[in-house]
Amino acid sequence: MQFHYSPIRSAQFPPLVCLCLLWALPGFAQDLHDAVSRNDADEVVRLIAGGAAVNEPDVYGSTPLHEAVRVAPDHANFRPIEIAEALVRAGADVGISDDWGRTALHRAAFALNFEAVDLLLRAGAELKPDIWGRTPLHAAVWSGALRDATMHAVGSCNAGDPAYVLGCYYDAIIRRILAASTGIGLAVNRPSLSKDDDGRSPLHGAIRTPAAALALLGNLPSGRMPGPAALDHQGRSPWFFVHEPEVFRVMREQLRYPGFSAAQESLDEYGRTPLHFAANEGMVRAMLEADPSLIEVRDALGSTPLHRLARHGIPSAVGALLAAGADANAADDFGRTPIYQAARHVFHSGIGYISHTSGAALYYYNRQRARTIIESLLEAGARAEIEDWWGNTPLHWAASRGSVDALQALLESTGSGLVNEQDSGGSTPLHEAVLNPIPEASRAMVQALLEVGADASIPDASGRTALDRLRLYRGDAISELYASVAATLERAQGWDGESWTNSLGMEFVSIPEGSFLMGSPRDEEDRESNEPQRLVRISQGLWMGKYEVTQREWEVVMGSNPSYFTDCGPRCPMESVSWEDVQEFARRLNELESGSGNVYRLPTEAEWEYAARAGTTGARYGALDEIAWYSDNSGGETHPVGQKRANLWGLHDMLGNLWEWTSDWYGQYPLGSATDPTGPRAGSRRVSRGGGWNSSPWGIRSAYRNHSLPGQRRNTVGFRLVRTE
Repeated sequence: MQFHYSPIRSAQFPPLVCLCLLWALPGFAQDLHDAVSRNDADEVVRLIAGGAAVNEPDVYGSTPLHEAVRVAPDHANFRPIEIAEALVRAGADVGISDDWGRTALHRAAFALNFEAVDLLLRAGAELKPDIWGRTPLHAAVWSGALRDATMHAVGSCNAGDPAYVLGCYYDAIIRRILAASTGIGLAVNRPSLSKDDDGRSPLHGAIRTPAAALALLGNLPSGRMPGPAALDHQGRSPWFFVHEPEVFRVMREQLRYPGFSAAQESLDEYGRTPLHFAANEGMVRAMLEADPSLIEVRDALGSTPLHRLARHGIPSAVGALLAAGADANAADDFGRTPIYQAARHVFHSGIGYISHTSGAALYYYNRQRARTIIESLLEAGARAEIEDWWGNTPLHWAASRGSVDALQALLESTGSGLVNEQDSGGSTPLHEAVLNPIPEASRAMVQALLEVGADASIPDASGRTALDRLRLYRGDAISELYASVAATLERAQGWDGESWTNSLGMEFVSIPEGSFLMGSPRDEEDRESNEPQRLVRISQGLWMGKYEVTQREWEVVMGSNPSYFTDCGPRCPMESVSWEDVQEFARRLNELESGSGNVYRLPTEAEWEYAARAGTTGARYGALDEIAWYSDNSGGETHPVGQKRANLWGLHDMLGNLWEWTSDWYGQYPLGSATDPTGPRAGSRRVSRGGGWNSSPWGIRSAYRNHSLPGQRRNTVGFRLVRTE
């Protein structure tokens, strides 16, 4: 059966017709949005002619007109002005706001789309604020401030220059918006239009960069310059937002903008001067040249500009202040000097209580800057041993709120003298390190402190050791991963393992069960692509050889000594043995001790790295020269076992002296966590670990992986055994 629709027949079913129209119109409007986003001007015109709703919003409240004007002229997807013109001719409402209160004029101004700004203003668009109180003039000014690094100063109108549309149009946009505002007073000075919800006028944003500042300031009518009363809600005049010396000098010398001085009326509500907010070395020099007394002004908490710039991690500005004579040991009202602020720089640069996954990137970005500032302060005579009112040293602050780089800079200056210093609550730096908000930093700091003699058994005023505090406050609070690694680290700090000696005099050390991150973090120096991190659990404790198997032990079991370095002596590690030779050694040793119930074997690759790390998470378990024989200190030969410092579980030479065979075939690590992994089922090469006497530092790392043919013998490769029962 066929149905033929006619006006008469359709009139008999008005509900169905209405329902169809209700279903079709939103899709028709969506087609218009899509056509605009594709820059398809012909399709836009066709849809408009077909009756598409030009004011239909999307899920964010944006109309097709918002979309038509929002892309910058230098963008590959820039919309031709014909699309916006067609929408306006078809009745697009230029006053519609999206869900954030932004009109199409806001979008066009932020995109620095001059033709669209001009079109919208001619169509009657108003300079009304969005939900944050920001007008289109705010949008244009802030966009210019953000883009200043990629666009030239106003007046750079070379048509062959890719920055032409930005550098040249920016000034024109500011002029056009100001002209539409019926006077500068309406756009800049009147609070209802000039200030956003933070009390900031377009001028506060404009003066961050030269192009933005000169575009706005250069177009202000003479005699209408906003005065120092144009303050935001924190009492800060535009002077506080100047980032470039060029803008500073133009404001002072060319425009004679008022209100810059150390006078009380020029301070913000916290008593700070613009020098407290200096963005770089150039601004420090320009401000001090204008008013040298700024260097001594203290805010409401007694902080000098040096305190604040050290806290916010601006090395060049700190250096300029120190060169100008700032006091590196000036104490604020809490007894804290600038070096305290530098020590906690990372915490006050945006990480704080952010989760470790989102804060880690910023942590790694800021850590080197903190070290640079601390080194500058120390060179200027800053004293790292000064205590604040609560007995904290800068070392406490670095451990609890800073980066491992800041901690290490302080340790290099103070040595181990302050590492067990207790504050008024009995906390040592180690107590603070376990609560650092970035897990990667916490683990690295604990390792660094332990390496210089931190005592994990010291209790605080509540009777809690650092390990107790770790259990109390960490647990699963951040993630199971953190808790598992922290538990292993806890064992390492407090482990007092057993030792055992077999009938041949071979010594073994008890290694606890636990979990660890196998592999290396992405930022580890000299990291290889075959070292991705994954969580590994060692489900049972094991006995690991305290030393590499020696030439004496090999000769007792095998009756011969094929070592290349025989002159080294019987206590030197056995080398020049293949993986297959080691299997025969283990078989014969098991026969010799067949009545003891012991079984000897090579460790798996995971067991080897777990034992080598002993709870540490860095590239090595200690300072390279203290723990390993390698290319720079070995003299081109092996050395008797046990001469270098052991790791936290009492194992010697886990790094350096000789590479050590493991039981695993070589292969890429599988994705995801694992329990007691044993490597690939088959392969052509066996894994060796730890680096040898001829290895460069990049190979002497806990995560570094090497591999050789099972039958290959080298004078750089030896082994140690695991004993199981």
